Parts: sequence; C-alpha cells; structure tokens
Amino acid sequence: MKSLFLTGPPRVGKTTLIAKLISHFIEKHPEISLRGFYTEQVTSTTSGTRIGFDVITLDGKRGALARKAYNQSVGHSRANNATQFRVGDYLVDVKEFERLAIPSVRIDFDKLENAEGEKIDVKDLNKKFLIVIDEIGKMESFSKDFENIIRDLIFDKANITIDVDHCCILGTVALKLNYGLAKEIKDAGRLDENVKIWEVTYQNRNNVNDLVKELEIMLKI
Repeated sequence: MKSLFLTGPPRVGKTTLIAKLISHFIEKHPEISLRGFYTEQVTSTTSGTRIGFDVITLDGKRGALARKAYNQSVGHSRANNATQFRVGDYLVDVKEFERLAIPSVRIDFDKLENAEGEKIDVKDLNKKFLIVIDEIGKMESFSKDFENIIRDLIFDKANITIDVDHCCILGTVALKLNYGLAKEIKDAGRLDENVKIWEVTYQNRNNVNDLVKELEIMLKI
C-alpha cells in the first residue's frame, strides 16, 4: 500500500504536522474516509509537567498509552494497572493501546455495503481511505499484533482486494528506533517506491502544502 511516513527527532513537530494534515483532509476532501490514531502527551494539571501519553482514535476514542511509574493514579481507567512494559520512566499499557489502535486501522473491504445492505466494491464508492498511524515507536512496538497488522498493510500481505488508488497510509516512525517494523519501514523507504520517508526538521516542519500534494498524488485526487 502506498505509504508516507514522517520521521525526525522528538518534539520536532511530527504529530503537529499530522494534526494539520488531518484537518486539511476533513475540510478540503470530505470524500476521504480518515481512519487510524495519533498520540498526545498528557500533562499534570497542577505542575504542567508531562506525565504520560494517550492514544486517540480519529473517531474520538481515547485511552492511556503510558504513564510515569510514580504517577499511575493519574489518567484513564487502565493506567493504574501494573505492566511489564517500560520505556524510561513510563509504564506502557499495551492492552489499552491494542484495544484502541488495532480496530482503528482495520478496514474490512470485503464487508462494505450500500444503504440497502448489498455488498459493493470499494471502486464503486465515492470515497477513498487515508489510514493515520502516529506513531510507530518504541512504546507501540511492544505490541506484536499491532506491528503484524501494520506490516501486512504496508507490504500488501493482508490479502486486501482493493485498487491501490483508493487507500494509503500516513504515519510517523521513530527516528532512532532501528529494529522491528520501524527499521523495515525506513529500509523500505530506500528500496520500495510505494514507501516514502519524509524527515521533519525545524526548517521544513511548516511545509504542510508539500505533504498535502504528496498525499493527493498517492490518492489521485
């Protein structure tokens, strides 16, 4: 599947760019069906310091991805659960991440129906699909089920019968994560014409129009 992945150092503005692109497609291309998720940092209401991260799906569901070990009482329902998955000071709630992220990126093209309940081909729909994946990083890599699903989508192993012009992926991938799916994506960016890597810097992080054009070319809109 055609894919565009943003990469770059932490806090350079990758998720901000993703948010701007989502807003653009909602406003300018209502025919595009947006799926997927993004991550957002969570700060303390008292000190203003970062205490964790949430995963937010594009249809409005939200849950705790990670919380600082000494701040487990702050946040959403599953953030209190002990976990064996840890990145620095943060405990990662893999089950909560999988509960929200995995359904958000799945599209069952074999079950698309019209208003009368009749099965239809995606080519007959006046709609295309943009799957947002923010991000593929160290925390998300703890979920092998998630990695396998995304790997199948990117590298066309999901047995999806769909015109490639009707669907593409917009994602972010951690710059310094050099194993697993993150490495496979970055390697593919050098070898696979369907996978493009865009490194975000402080100099180009406001170039939303260039990314919009790239996605419009991928989706042929």
